[in-house]
Amino acid sequence: MKIFKKIGLGIISLGLISTFYIPEAKAGNLTIAEFNANGTRYAIKLVTKLNASTGKFLIKEVGSGKTNCKTLIGSASQAARFAACASAKISGVDVESFITSTIKNELGL
Repeated sequence: MKIFKKIGLGIISLGLISTFYIPEAKAGNLTIAEFNANGTRYAIKLVTKLNASTGKFLIKEVGSGKTNCKTLIGSASQAARFAACASAKISGVDVESFITSTIKNELGL
């Protein structure tokens, strides 16, 4: 009986450790690209992909959990608006063309 108790405690401990130390892996958002701007690391994430040419994207600061822009993109003009939003939030750096081309490549626009 003591062995089963120790095994059970070990399994519970591993479950708790994986919950606290691997939250990004459990989030389910696919990181499309990462870049540095003003000394901060940002990530472009695909939250959901509705079909081959439409998906919901977000820009966030890596490690902080702070989301800057989040929108559904299905056309080149929507990708450009999303990139303009992100560029406005990330002041001092022009990342608009990088974000637009990354999203267009992902969605095949």
